[in-house]
Amino acid sequence: MQRADQTLNSISPTSAKIVRLLAATATDSPTEADRQPSHLVPSEHEVIDGLAKELSAGDNADTAALAAALTSGVYERVRQRSMARRPASALEAARTLEADQLSRSLLLTALLRNRGLAARLVLGLRASPESPTEAAFHVWTEVWLDDHWHGFDPATGTTIDGGYLSMRVTSLTEPDVFAVILPVMENIAKLRRVLAVD
Repeated sequence: MQRADQTLNSISPTSAKIVRLLAATATDSPTEADRQPSHLVPSEHEVIDGLAKELSAGDNADTAALAAALTSGVYERVRQRSMARRPASALEAARTLEADQLSRSLLLTALLRNRGLAARLVLGLRASPESPTEAAFHVWTEVWLDDHWHGFDPATGTTIDGGYLSMRVTSLTEPDVFAVILPVMENIAKLRRVLAVD
């Protein structure tokens, strides 16, 4: 994948400025909400707990290895489904082992919290591996390790790289998954209009 700075050099100066502003990374510490179960991530539910124990093989000592194991476990075990239907909850994804990219990230967030790690959801854009100057809506999870946030993508089973652009971070206290998604989708539409004029 092309580095983010190379991608920015291939678009106009105005577009690059917008992308740089959106790409500012968060250095905030986790809140209590980043550690607690919620309606969208019921991290204490027995189904979530069972899957977390299974995917982590019970080893919680190395938190970075734990986060990686849970990420690759979700990637390998949860079948991908289209985002056309209403997104599955984290609990539904754990029960059926079938989820779209949003539901996979909700599930990963719940699994990480179940194992005692602070985790939150990130919504934004991901550069296309085939065409780095093009990007699409994407969702991933951040986990607090070694005093800063690290991104893990259960859609790819890997950590995130420079091809990801964060537009919204949430601790998932919202009452509904659409309250999480809609503001980002509106901002993406606005960004596309600005870039089309540029």
